[in-house]
Amino acid sequence: MNDIETTKVEASRKIRRNNKIAVPDHVELIPHTPHTPHVNKNKFKEVVSELRILWEGDISRYENEVKGISISPKTLLELWGNKDDETDTEIKNSPGNRPPNYKNIPKRRGKFGYLIGCVCKVRDYNMLPVSMIIPEKGKTQYDSLLAKDRGTFNFYLSKVNELQSISFWKSMIAEELELYSYNSKIKLVINKIKELIEKDRPFSPRAIIPTSIWDEWLNDEEQIYVRIKFETYASHSGEMARINKNTNEWVQHNHITNDVILPLIHNNPNTYKSITLDNVYQKVCSYPLFAGEHKLCMTNPPSQNVEEYESFTPWKFHSLSSKDTKKDYNIRDLVSSISRGNKKNDKIIEDAYSKAFKDSNFESKFEETLKLLDTIANHPSTSTFAADLEEYTNKQYPNKRERPSNISELPLSKVDTFMTVGFCIKGIQTKTNRGGNERLYGIINNFMISASELLNDTKAMIDLAKLNGGLENRYDKFWEKVTDSAIDKLNLIDSEGFSRVELDSILKAELKKEGLYLSGDIYDRKSSTEFIMTSIDDGKGLEEGHLIPTEPLAYGNVVLQPKHDNEYNKNHPITNIDAYVAEYLEQLDEYIDNSTGNVNALVKMRTEIVLNSWKQQKEYKV
Repeated sequence: MNDIETTKVEASRKIRRNNKIAVPDHVELIPHTPHTPHVNKNKFKEVVSELRILWEGDISRYENEVKGISISPKTLLELWGNKDDETDTEIKNSPGNRPPNYKNIPKRRGKFGYLIGCVCKVRDYNMLPVSMIIPEKGKTQYDSLLAKDRGTFNFYLSKVNELQSISFWKSMIAEELELYSYNSKIKLVINKIKELIEKDRPFSPRAIIPTSIWDEWLNDEEQIYVRIKFETYASHSGEMARINKNTNEWVQHNHITNDVILPLIHNNPNTYKSITLDNVYQKVCSYPLFAGEHKLCMTNPPSQNVEEYESFTPWKFHSLSSKDTKKDYNIRDLVSSISRGNKKNDKIIEDAYSKAFKDSNFESKFEETLKLLDTIANHPSTSTFAADLEEYTNKQYPNKRERPSNISELPLSKVDTFMTVGFCIKGIQTKTNRGGNERLYGIINNFMISASELLNDTKAMIDLAKLNGGLENRYDKFWEKVTDSAIDKLNLIDSEGFSRVELDSILKAELKKEGLYLSGDIYDRKSSTEFIMTSIDDGKGLEEGHLIPTEPLAYGNVVLQPKHDNEYNKNHPITNIDAYVAEYLEQLDEYIDNSTGNVNALVKMRTEIVLNSWKQQKEYKV
């Protein structure tokens, strides 16, 4: 009995009323904080104000104390403020939580589906955990209670009157509500959706819920339990991480943001701003590429069940690619850092995040990164390479099960492959001092041309296929070779002012539009009345034809001209391309009309494409 520890217990009402009751020495009475049931907006604010005075008056005593209050969804709407709401509200989402990507339709549909389920009581809101942040001198002060969770639900509740498309509601029935169609309330909702669909006009989530069901839920004062905890920002941040581990588990990006970036903002409020994170996230969401909506590139982003998943790849790419902007930009090291998850690489990425965010021009540079990646994805030569790679793979490995991993992992649809390509192109820019959007366009073009060319290198592709799978090996045996080749092409342009590979790329793209390739025959003009078949396999039957022979060979003064037509024209200047092409095709029609042999329609079509691409070739600029 000599080792009894002091026990803290809440003082009951009886004990507090009767101070004559003897209390054992080992028992210490602490103030009791009773649960406050169902209060309206004004009462809630009053309770919180009194709590703040009490708790902040003796921080050492009340740190980590909690208070529970039940409110109705109606009251929640009156108290809640989304992050884009600049007015002061009693409760706001934590700085660590980004505003939901409302533009993402599948996500939006899922969140509204959950909300509708809560209103019909087949789903449960559960609890709203919030923090009253203990004030710390020199650090960010928070007048509002910060929500650790349920921010997304509350955001969508505030959008309940916004109109949604007919296709949205058709998918809602099939993908979100059908599971609960046994429920009488959900049945009424589904029937209402079907009724409104027939009117063929957009309608809101509120419109589909019968008023009796909506009012019952909206005014239910026991529906939402607010749990207020008095704690430091560090404790608040740590608790948020634990909460999310139990729901949609956080990934590396979330942990770095929470553990590295947000403390910078909290501890240095005059230097770093929480709004910066929201701003860059909104910019990320403006690009379909990062949501997995691009048809060729990064088609399956990681962790799509986690909020803010759109940011994961651009943040990692930007942080790593901007950590070293010197001419010795080490692409291999960057590729290695994303090739596998381990403590070393995790630390590299974490440090890169911190360094990138500390840059005074972080927001503008981040936007440049988004534009870079989007430009790569949408460059015409990117789709050309994708088609060339698919053709190569299907031809060499028709059985998908037998494809070597280093071949099957080459498509830009793979996130790590696309990031690798991004590092390569960023590296070319940095190492060769070729900045600017116009030069970027040319870099991407030459890079993708080089990638397509490497597919035709039999030895190189066999070596790649035999090698053990892995991103680093694919870089060493494929992407590094592509990078070196692209730099060589660009250096040729710099030294001579011209490289025909750019024109080959233009012609190739035009042929691809019609399902053709830079191969096969065309009608080549030997004279005004004589045409012969000329092979253009890989561009070999086409020559660099001067438009104005007296001027230097340069972009704008050269097109890919059939070799016999080039000889036929000799040194006559071609001042009007449209007129020259029209004359060529008119004479070809006459030749075909007078010909006694069989006419090849495909060859004629290919000839027309070659000639009609001249205008684009002439207009090309580096």
